[in-house]
Amino acid sequence: MVQSKQWGSANGADGPNPPWYNFPISFPDICYQVVTNRQDNGWGAKDGNSAGACDWNKTQVRIYSNDGAVPVNYIAIGK
Repeated sequence: MVQSKQWGSANGADGPNPPWYNFPISFPDICYQVVTNRQDNGWGAKDGNSAGACDWNKTQVRIYSNDGAVPVNYIAIGK
């Protein structure tokens, strides 16, 4: 089984329908997991800020950020 990784960044959005962002290249079969972090030097839940990937498929990921202004880094693993 050959696995691949992709990464990028996107602006998340607060609310029930965060935007979809395209992966640089679609995964041929499946995207197993997407891991995120905020680009603003480590702010996190202790500061009341959160970010994450709330849904994904072979071609896209939805990025959530409760302030909607800070870019969010992601890495996606699939095959």
